[in-house]
Amino acid sequence: MPLIPTTLSLRAYNQLVRFLVDHRSKKLRVLPFFNQVNLEKPIHRVVTRNVREQHPVFLQQMIPDSNLIESMGIKRAPLATYARESSEVAAFDALWQEIQSRLTEKTDKKATKK
Repeated sequence: MPLIPTTLSLRAYNQLVRFLVDHRSKKLRVLPFFNQVNLEKPIHRVVTRNVREQHPVFLQQMIPDSNLIESMGIKRAPLATYARESSEVAAFDALWQEIQSRLTEKTDKKATKK
């Protein structure tokens, strides 16, 4: 679940988690991560550091705030088709690797319990 590193986004995330817990949505797994991150903004620095340290459910990989990423809508094309060697593409690749790793961990833990 992509979240902009602000208190409002965190509040919305917490409401979603509470809703899922209340409705016992065990099949749905939420993997939150920060996107549109600009570490020059103090609030982004504080939120990304503190939340990821205190809540291990949050993925470590972040997606930066970037004109290249925003231009996907204008170009109507995936980022890798026009900026293959960019740090933004590398960030998305790392995010997907982390997601796959988390999903594999969960599957491995379930298999060991049986």
